[in-house]
Amino acid sequence: MINQAKPLFLRSCMSIRADFLMSIEYSRKNRSTLEDLLSLIIESPEDFELGQMIDASNSQTEESLGTERIHEIIDYANESSKLGEFDTALRNLIIAKKMLQNKEFENVEERKLVVIRLLHAYAAIKMQKGKLDEAQDVFLQILEIKREEKIKGLSMSSVLVNLGIISWHKGKYEDALKYYHRALKRLDRPISNEMVSSIFNNIAIVYEQQGELEKALKFYQKSLELLKAENLKFQEGAILQNIGNIYRLQGKTKRSLKYLQDALEIFKELNHFTAIATVYESLGQYYRARGMLQKSLKYFQKSKNLFAEKKNKPLLSHVLFQMITLEIELGNKEHAIRYLKRLNWLLRESTSPSLQLKQKIVEVLYDFRFGKPERQVDHAQKLIRLLNDKGIDIETKIFIFAHAIERLLLHCDSEKNPEGFRQISNLVDDFLVFISSRGLEFTKPIALYFRAKIFSMTDQTEKAIDLLYQSIVLGDRMSQRRSLTLAKKLLRQIHKEYQGQKKFWPIRISNTIHSIPRLNILLYLYEFEKASFADLKKAVGLTAGNLSNHLRVLEKEELIKKNQGFVGEKPTMILEITPTGKEKLREYASSLEDLLRRIH
Repeated sequence: MINQAKPLFLRSCMSIRADFLMSIEYSRKNRSTLEDLLSLIIESPEDFELGQMIDASNSQTEESLGTERIHEIIDYANESSKLGEFDTALRNLIIAKKMLQNKEFENVEERKLVVIRLLHAYAAIKMQKGKLDEAQDVFLQILEIKREEKIKGLSMSSVLVNLGIISWHKGKYEDALKYYHRALKRLDRPISNEMVSSIFNNIAIVYEQQGELEKALKFYQKSLELLKAENLKFQEGAILQNIGNIYRLQGKTKRSLKYLQDALEIFKELNHFTAIATVYESLGQYYRARGMLQKSLKYFQKSKNLFAEKKNKPLLSHVLFQMITLEIELGNKEHAIRYLKRLNWLLRESTSPSLQLKQKIVEVLYDFRFGKPERQVDHAQKLIRLLNDKGIDIETKIFIFAHAIERLLLHCDSEKNPEGFRQISNLVDDFLVFISSRGLEFTKPIALYFRAKIFSMTDQTEKAIDLLYQSIVLGDRMSQRRSLTLAKKLLRQIHKEYQGQKKFWPIRISNTIHSIPRLNILLYLYEFEKASFADLKKAVGLTAGNLSNHLRVLEKEELIKKNQGFVGEKPTMILEITPTGKEKLREYASSLEDLLRRIH
């Protein structure tokens, strides 16, 4: 149930160019110059080590070549960064910096442009590697310097989009949307479909993380339409993948699988391994939601291997989170420990709240599965408290809800601890309201199962059976093995208890409605809302006398009401079903459904 963290290169999809000057509250004392910022490159130990390697190999700095060559190297670094080849990207930026330092520029503005592009590429690498605070600081200072020195030739839309991505990763969704919408307002002329499509994609991602699925789908589809007009296959594949994930969340499994397979086909055709890895992760999510855990694990392993090969630590961390939770669920303690140690090692320098939160979650889950049974309730409550953390995506919230509720129900006694049980019951209600308000249909079968479990524990057996049948129907429609298994198991248990106690549960049907003529009268008025006496007599096939007698009975029970109206200019009696009548008719239908279930 966990939403994969999609890669930043897919989040941006492409480099956007636009011009928007944004106010940033920096004090003049702390404001950096371009040369100050340029010194950031090779400032960190890992960057310095790469710089020494380049010096040791006597790399040619191509001092005699023009600025066009430096721009080409920066472009190549940007492409390498998008592919997750961070060492290659950083190595090229160091080469570009050396060339820049060894070259004399006749035009000062030309040098400023090269420096600011170099810094932008460097900040993008930091962002891709999950060092969000460092990247954000450089991007913000680039915006300030651009405004102060009025550097031409580099528009700021890509900076704004990257700041939006950083805000999104930090859980500051409103800030992210502000960056994206401001970038849209100041796009360069002529505006390209590629630029607009990328920003639409990023807006959709924020809505998806917040659980606003319909809004997200709307922006994804708008983005896809623009891309098809430009025949941009890579970006199109990214949007197809995102739409497939939305359909999975909505419980539309066939559509979801089709979109994910289409995206995978595009990325394989383009031979883009990092993108292929992200689709494998999405397919792992897809099969996990269906309860096919071994097949899910297979796709996560494929994704992990590709991310490890490309040394993409942030994305590798997200996949490891998925694998740890799966191994814990499967009871593979040794595998879970190994992946947990690797995740902890990868997150030593991470500033991503999302990843740090997931690290806390898997540690609690490990204690859930392999720790002391008497601590289960405490661990479940720890999970619930994590719901308030910033930066938590919609699927992680669902994951926390579901696992916490499952453990609490397992270890809470309704008789010995009525107050605790009441709190769990309220939590289940909150869970149902939460998923219903956001259209998260794929979670509904397990949520209905939880509510049925509550009813079965409080001797509200009929309600429990009704909800279990609903859960089974939905789970079957969405091909969810796990929820189907749980619901059917509980249903068999309830039926077995009935037989053991030799109880008979009589069918309760209203005698007033059970009469065929009165049932037809109510059904007609339910479907057509209102009818004249003459039309109703003709529809149900009764004489005027018989119809009047039945109407009198229904009116006495307040199931229908009579009003005076007109047909043309002729006054006549208008009959209408009351809200009570509608409710009783639905209860009657529910009783018949119960009858059908019990005899099959």
